[in-house]
Amino acid sequence: MKRNTSHSDSNQVIRIRPFQYIHILDTNTNTVRVITGPLKYTCKEHEVIATGPEAMIIIPPRHYIVIDNPVIFTKVLNNTNKMENVPLDQNGQVLLKYGDQEIRFEQEPFPLYPGEQMNGSMSKLQIVEDNMALRLRAVRDIVDNFAKGSIVGIERRCGEEWLFYGPGTYIPQIGVEVVETIKSEIIKPNQALHVRARSDCLDYENNERNAGEEWLVTKLGPYLRQVHEEKMGFVKPIVLTYDKAIHVTALQTFYDIDGEKRTAGSSWLVSRENHEIYIPGPYERVDSVVNLTVLRENNWCIILNSWDNNDKKTVFGKKEIIMGPKHFFLKPGESIEDSSILDKIILQSNECLMLEAREKDVVDEKKKRKPGERWIIYGPRIYVPSLGVRVLRKKNAFFYVEPLGIYVFEPIQLFVKITLIYLILYVLTRLLF
Repeated sequence: MKRNTSHSDSNQVIRIRPFQYIHILDTNTNTVRVITGPLKYTCKEHEVIATGPEAMIIIPPRHYIVIDNPVIFTKVLNNTNKMENVPLDQNGQVLLKYGDQEIRFEQEPFPLYPGEQMNGSMSKLQIVEDNMALRLRAVRDIVDNFAKGSIVGIERRCGEEWLFYGPGTYIPQIGVEVVETIKSEIIKPNQALHVRARSDCLDYENNERNAGEEWLVTKLGPYLRQVHEEKMGFVKPIVLTYDKAIHVTALQTFYDIDGEKRTAGSSWLVSRENHEIYIPGPYERVDSVVNLTVLRENNWCIILNSWDNNDKKTVFGKKEIIMGPKHFFLKPGESIEDSSILDKIILQSNECLMLEAREKDVVDEKKKRKPGERWIIYGPRIYVPSLGVRVLRKKNAFFYVEPLGIYVFEPIQLFVKITLIYLILYVLTRLLF
């Protein structure tokens, strides 16, 4: 409590109980000194009570307080913050570290010297559990005397960050702030943790990482992020089956999980043939899920923008005919013409197809065709049009005698054939008779 500093306190008798203190102002020198109890003190004519009686500060075990403008002690006993030998200036006033702070821990009750202030309330020491850590940052150049495994102090530069690993009790220091509490991330089977480097560092496998670089941590069990690692989230696995695959695109040039170099913008197919369970990397984007395409014995289809297995890229404008029976996944960029699977054309003996070449250098029936050329093929057979060939129509024979193998598909053909038969019969009759 504050006392009135008027001269009415002259010759006043103050009873100071144990673990109490007062501040006495000497009006001659205008200095303040501390008197601690138990004591009965009589003020002189030139003295007044500036503060008190006040209870001394008692710090219980595993607690601490922060003192602003702490007094300068010339001796510290047994590193327990029990301090002695308070120096005075030329006027008899205690010397203070103005603008500075000091952390005091468990010790014997002590008074506050004139000018000292208690910053906030008393706090408990923080317990850091196993699989946890505190991310610390130096706000000024300090010597870290509480670093684990260090006999002598470690010099820390302003802005430097480091981790205090549990289990243990964190001893706070002036000039060090707790940035965050890091808890271990539990990485389950077929799961990965996506992390990013805030600055150049070494990862848990001692691989060099550049600032901004991202990678996956697949180590099973608890994983405690390093001081310069930032959590981006967990990556869920994609289960690939015999009838489901995925198309993946590289967001930048990197080496994938199989050690293959992927250039930025390139795409590829990932199926069960490569991985039963696939976890996309930080520089991979899953574009789509691809279902298995199944062609039966009598099926066929045309693939647009077919894939080049040698160059491992899509050849835009290229077409390819796929004949059944077969099953496959469409690769990136590929599609089925008209999104339809066609049936092979089955021609009976009395059927034919009229065809037309629609492109240059069309080869059909082992013969090169010119654009616009038309031709006919006859049954019985199974026919699949070549690339660039269009089926104009399918026709049945106008007249046929199946036992004799006579098939007429045009009326004029029937007239010509009857005329030829008549002439042959006429010639034979004249020769015989």
